[in-house]
Amino acid sequence: MIAEPNTCDVSTTASLPLPSLWQPPAQNSLDMSETPSTQPPVLPPELELVIFETAAHGCPPFIPTLMLVSSRVREWVEPLLYRTLIFTANKVSKIVSASLLPTCRVEIFLGVAERRGSEFMRRAVKNVMAVAMSGADIRAILDICSQVENLYVIWGSELLGALERPDGSTVALTSLRHLHAPILELLDVESINFSTHPTFRQLTHLELFDGPFELPKALETYRAVLCIPSLTHLALNGDGEADFDSSQSNIYAELLRDDAGRKLHALVLLTLDGPTPQLTSASDDLRFVVMLLSEYFPDWAAARLYPSEEFWTRVDAVIAERRLTGDSSIQSHLS
Repeated sequence: MIAEPNTCDVSTTASLPLPSLWQPPAQNSLDMSETPSTQPPVLPPELELVIFETAAHGCPPFIPTLMLVSSRVREWVEPLLYRTLIFTANKVSKIVSASLLPTCRVEIFLGVAERRGSEFMRRAVKNVMAVAMSGADIRAILDICSQVENLYVIWGSELLGALERPDGSTVALTSLRHLHAPILELLDVESINFSTHPTFRQLTHLELFDGPFELPKALETYRAVLCIPSLTHLALNGDGEADFDSSQSNIYAELLRDDAGRKLHALVLLTLDGPTPQLTSASDDLRFVVMLLSEYFPDWAAARLYPSEEFWTRVDAVIAERRLTGDSSIQSHLS
């Protein structure tokens, strides 16, 4: 939950009393080399900045405490408090709270944004997860967090229109690099032009939560998605072998052979059941990776703190090893 931290003027903090048997000698009574230091060491501001930012990045829940150190430390670390925001409805907050980052409610965030200023929030917020939120709430969040770079939307309701305002204008997320979402619920795929839509202008990594074979025109839809200009990594979600029959298992090979698909660095199938022979044999392309990913929320949250933990990073490592060895059967063993 986001809350405004209490302010504290450290200059008014009382100093600790000296031990009764010890009094600092007069400066002239001793050689200065023997005079006990009564002042703490002074660090260069540049080094202080690195220390406090490192502490803030490593443990975001500790940031409100760091903000009490001094006004300059607050100025340094307060933007990091809002760098990653996880929004949840009450009914799922306990599920998501298992992640490493705190959760918050939309109404509290909107109140903080009003007090702190939209421009501050726009510059501060880089990662947003919205769990079981309505399209209207997501739109309100993104109107403020318009420079978000990583957006995760799942289990929402009435999502169509979340990227469009009531007046028909687009919520342009021109800094968006990574998107994890049921894109068929967010957008009218039949009318949208993925190659020109402002939200996808800088998008490089896309994970689709839409079931890969629930659409009669699945291949056509994915080809449209592949028109996103900067897209290099595409992940699809599978719910088990029931989703894949012999007539559909070749869709991955088709996507990778497609003119638009040739630009992909990776096509990933994420599954709760792990790689199976049926899935891994769908394509022998080195860029096709089947990966077990059973902990969606912790994986995304941990990657905001430790980028090497993100499944995209593991996918790139698998593909690099395949290119080195020429062995397309190499799979990731991490969940």
